[in-house]
Amino acid sequence: AGLLKLDGPQTCSVTHDLALAKLHLVQDKIADLEAIRDALQQMVRQCELKQKRGTCPIIATLVEDER
Repeated sequence: AGLLKLDGPQTCSVTHDLALAKLHLVQDKIADLEAIRDALQQMVRQCELKQKRGTCPIIATLVEDER
C-alpha cells in the first residue's frame, strides 16, 4: 500500500530501494524460520530415538538453552 503512494515519474529508484529492503527482511525471516525448523527437527528426532525413561530430550534441550 505504501508503494502505491509513490506512483510518479521520479519514484522508480525509491520504490526499488524499498522493495529491496523488504526482500532482505523477508529473506532474514526465512533464514530464522529455517533455523527454528532445523532445531525442532533435531529435537523431535532425539525424542523419537529415546529408548529409556528419564528426562524428555526436548525439555532437556530447552533447559540447556536457558543457561
